[in-house]
Parts: sequence; structure tokens; C-alpha cells
Amino acid sequence: MIDKNRPRARVLRLLVRLIQSPYAYTLKELAEKMGVNERTIKRDLEELRNAGFVVDYDRKYRYALRTEEKGKELRDLLYFSGEEQEMLYRAIDSLPLQANKARRLKEKLGSLYDFHKLGLLAYPKPFLTKIERLAEAQKQKRQVLLKNYRSVNSNETKDRRVEVFELRAAEDLCFAYDLHRQGNRIFRPSRCGEVVVLDEAWQYEHKHRPLPTDPFLIVDKDQVTVDIRLKTGGYNLLIEQFPLCAQYCEKIDAETYAFRCKVNHQFIGLTNFLLGNHEHVIDIVAPGELVAHLQAQFEKMVFLKKGEKNF
Repeated sequence: MIDKNRPRARVLRLLVRLIQSPYAYTLKELAEKMGVNERTIKRDLEELRNAGFVVDYDRKYRYALRTEEKGKELRDLLYFSGEEQEMLYRAIDSLPLQANKARRLKEKLGSLYDFHKLGLLAYPKPFLTKIERLAEAQKQKRQVLLKNYRSVNSNETKDRRVEVFELRAAEDLCFAYDLHRQGNRIFRPSRCGEVVVLDEAWQYEHKHRPLPTDPFLIVDKDQVTVDIRLKTGGYNLLIEQFPLCAQYCEKIDAETYAFRCKVNHQFIGLTNFLLGNHEHVIDIVAPGELVAHLQAQFEKMVFLKKGEKNF
């Protein structure tokens, strides 16, 4: 585990922040987020430029990383093709090594971090330990126990016995079959106290199915398409709070962004964002159901006059 305050780890954290929240922060704001002074951030940005990344900023001097020029190049450096990996495995087998050393080298080769995992340096060690155990269980097709898992709808904690078949570490998500509820569910590793890899092998692999999620990470088979116009501030807030929304945003002009995609039909996640940031919303083009839903939610709100109490 690398100390997140060391220069190398800090530059990687800055890299991830610029990718996830483009044109969201000024130099001063980046310095505050990273807990350093502006001179240090300037040096870190220069390090990224020296590494070949294109660091850009807008008219308000908010910074971003233009990944279209270097994204493929970085992926090519970090990923092995299947053919390349097999070639390296054969090379390891040909070396005069003890069996345990050869096995360890192969394990390290197979567990090299991909592009998204660079951002995991910013996470604490307990979280990384959970991710490593979940990845191990998925690879070995073994059941795991999510101990003291906290439900989003209550303060109660319960142990959940699951079979994890998809892991998205950078998004704090794992897709798993819940043995108690007998169905596929989404879990957040950060919500459990500990991950315990069990001896039992998968029993329900034939039932493992990917779940249809939207950019707000809500599972819903009946998704609807939304078309919303946002000011620049709204766009920045949206992708900062919900990074997956970035791929569905299109710049219309200097101060307008279009957000078009399918979301859950109850508009969970999107409702709170729109009501909480209404001053950054230009127009809700579609659907009409979303407009009616927001109006209904607004009418449910209770506004008290000064001195009044809500009993």
C-alpha cells in the first residue's frame, strides 16, 4: 500500500480526479482537495504533461485531462493481450525456478492492476483488502460472506452469503447472487465490515445474470430515456456526483450541455440532483413524466414559516 501523501500516489490521485471530474476544479480548488499548496499542484500537472498527457483548462481556468489523445496509448501500456500473457507464462515455465516461485510470478502477472485500479491508491487499506478478497473469490468461484453488511434502507446490519460474479472496484460495486434472497443483487464493498472467502464453491452459476443499471447505479428493467439541458455548473456537479453520467453528456455550446440516456423509471438519484441543483438546469426536454414527477415531489415538500414547528 502506497502512502497517499507521497508524490507518486498524489499525482495518480490527481490523474484520476481530472479524468472523473473534467473542468470541475481550478488550481486553487485542486490544491484544497489534495491538501497541498498551489505550487505543488502546478508541479504535479507538469509531471503529467512530461509523461505525455494533455492537460487542458477552460476559460474559467478549470482543469481537465484530454484522454482521447492518450487514453488508448495508456491502455496499450497497461494491458497484456491474451497472446502476450500466454507468451510470458511460457517464458516463466522455461526458467529454472522452484514451483512455488513460478506460481507466484504467474499470480503477480495475472493480477496486474488495470487502468481503473490506478485510482484505488486513494482508498484506505481496509477497502483494498475487501476488494482483493472479492477478486480472489470470483477468480476461484468460491462463495463469500459479507459480514455486517449495512442496508441502504435501514440501520440494521446482517451477514450476506453471496457468489460474486462481477466486480467494479473503482465504482465500489459488486454484482452477486444472494443465497438468502435467491436472486442477483448489487452490493457495495464499503458497506460491509469484512469480506470472508468461504470454502464452498459456487452453487448457482447457472443463475448469475448481469443486472440492468443506469448511470445512477439503480437496477431497473423498465428504464426511460431522459433529455435534459444543463448549465456548465450543472454538468460539473453531475459528473462529480455521478461519474458514469459523463459518457452521456454532450457539449452544445460554451455554456450548455445535453444529458441524454436511459434511467430508472422512478428517477431515483436524478430527482435529488435536479431538485438540489435546479438553478443549474436550463430545460427538461423529455420525458413529460419526469416533469410531472418533479412537480409532485415539490408539492410534497413542507416549507415552514419562521417560528413555526413541524409536529
